Amino acid sequence: MNWTRTTRTRQIFLLLLLGPVLVTWFAPLKVAADDREDALRTIRQTILKASRFIRRKENEEATKLLNEANDNLQKWKTQFNVSEKDRTYQSVLELIQQKQASLGESTGEPDEKKPTRTNRNSKVSFSRHVMPILQENCFSCHDDQKAGGLQLDTLEGMRQGGKGGRILEPKNARTSLIMQRLIATGNGRMPKDADPLSRDELIILNDWIVQGAEIDEFKVAEKKPNSTPEKIEVPRPTGKETVSFKRDIAPFFARLCLGCHNDQQKRADFSMASFQKLLEGGESGEVLIPGDLENSRLFRLTGGLELPRMPNNDARLTRKNYEDLKKWIEEGIKYDGGNPNESLTSLLPTEQDLARQQFDSMPEEEFRKHRLDESTQLWKRVGSGKDPNLVETDHFLLLGNVPEERLRAAGSWAEETYSYLQTRYGEGEKPAWKGRLAIFITDDRFLHGEFFTYLKKGKPEDIPAGLVQVTPANATAYVELFDTGNQATSTTPGLPFQLRQLVTEAYLIRGGVKIPDWFRSGMAQRIVLDETNWDFQKSPWMRGTGGRLLGSIEQVSARRQKPGDLYTDNFFTPAEVDLYGLALVREIAKGMDQKSLDLVIAAVRNGAELNKALVDAGAPEPNGVERAFVLRLQKVKR
Repeated sequence: MNWTRTTRTRQIFLLLLLGPVLVTWFAPLKVAADDREDALRTIRQTILKASRFIRRKENEEATKLLNEANDNLQKWKTQFNVSEKDRTYQSVLELIQQKQASLGESTGEPDEKKPTRTNRNSKVSFSRHVMPILQENCFSCHDDQKAGGLQLDTLEGMRQGGKGGRILEPKNARTSLIMQRLIATGNGRMPKDADPLSRDELIILNDWIVQGAEIDEFKVAEKKPNSTPEKIEVPRPTGKETVSFKRDIAPFFARLCLGCHNDQQKRADFSMASFQKLLEGGESGEVLIPGDLENSRLFRLTGGLELPRMPNNDARLTRKNYEDLKKWIEEGIKYDGGNPNESLTSLLPTEQDLARQQFDSMPEEEFRKHRLDESTQLWKRVGSGKDPNLVETDHFLLLGNVPEERLRAAGSWAEETYSYLQTRYGEGEKPAWKGRLAIFITDDRFLHGEFFTYLKKGKPEDIPAGLVQVTPANATAYVELFDTGNQATSTTPGLPFQLRQLVTEAYLIRGGVKIPDWFRSGMAQRIVLDETNWDFQKSPWMRGTGGRLLGSIEQVSARRQKPGDLYTDNFFTPAEVDLYGLALVREIAKGMDQKSLDLVIAAVRNGAELNKALVDAGAPEPNGVERAFVLRLQKVKR
């Protein structure tokens, strides 16, 4: 007798018999859980609305909303048979009581710092005009919770921006991400789930950015100290683990779980906004028990061993996610991040990290193919699909619409400069750019402008003679320039000098290192002058420097709001940066030798702030140099 077939038949029969019963049994559990969460979410939204009225000193409306929230909370407790000691109930009740207490502290008088301006031409004060707008409309989400990775209640957070990048572009409100989000329509508009900013508030923020986004007084800390939550021991790795929280667990936690379990929604009173909060658990207690899969509720819910299954939507863990989570718990839920109170999103790899992961391990031959393919495609994209002429050297890939002989000559100049730089900076045989540096050369001014437009560098009238682009891990590395001929004139230094300068700029920022554009350009020109022993006075281009400075100082001075502005990255237009870069470097470098300047470059490449690196290397106080430089030009101009 075939016992296997008989047993299987019985299993199928039982499944068919019990299936409807099981569905009927489990379905109400999920519906009840969803109803409970929906009701609680409505209560929290009512409290949030009350908070906005409290900030506006509209106490009567706030009191009405808080009473409504409290009544609904008591109904919620009764309807869903919630214990008086339930953590979720207690936390929401405590929040209502805190808001009610703050009503007693409120005087009901108008806020003295209400952002008002009688004259739009007046200076916008960050502390008096901008800060109140941010406090009222932004801090509820963009504080320690860092919604979208953005924290607005510290200077550090404002400078860093969020997942979408920098939010402020001083003097340019149109390209500042914060303004784009505030005036957007649909789901992209901020504040989220709240009334849009008034026209007056938008004007204040717009004018503040146009005036340079200066911080006159900042009423919160430069950087907030970490809060001190209840002490929970954080398991640390021993080095024998096969699964990393940062590499393997945090990314899918952030992608699949953080949308519902963050500091704003906190479904089931459970936040995954940081590792510390992950350990604290939710209304049912701890969700992770080191080494214990059976009692780790997070594993049971994500694995479908307990209802409701998580994530509570159509998203699901991949097989690798599931196996990694299982192994991570078995190995003791070890945390290989820094401070466990840091946000979960801060552990995720940055653009630079992802680039390094992809390209650092790429073999040289494969990287060279990547550079050739990428550069050829870029040329075709910008140059209307036409194939470029191509010349290859040991360290450069030259492409363009100029003859191959011209590309070979340019390749020879580039190799000479590369050899000089490697010797000067002691890099030896280590290549500066893995996969080589691409050099695009065109004799078509329109095509040169198309490169400029492709990089979105600015206005067409600001097109410089050349462009530099080097990204993290040298994933993209190229320079582009317009062939102006070999001889220097009053309007151009000539192709040999310009090419050497751009190669040097790309060398200084190799690996995607950030260096202020004016200093990068000025130092590159200074280095080329050292390399080639150019006679500064005999070059018509160099002799015309003074006249070009005098011809543009009025426009530059009009944009300069305070001492030190000229040292700001992207302060100068692309057409100005070479001129002022060299002039400022020459001013700062007076009395400094080559070794001292090279120490400054090394320090900045290692992350030092430029002004500090200059002073440490023996340069005079930079802001004083800048101020004297501007005053001298203005005096001569008059």
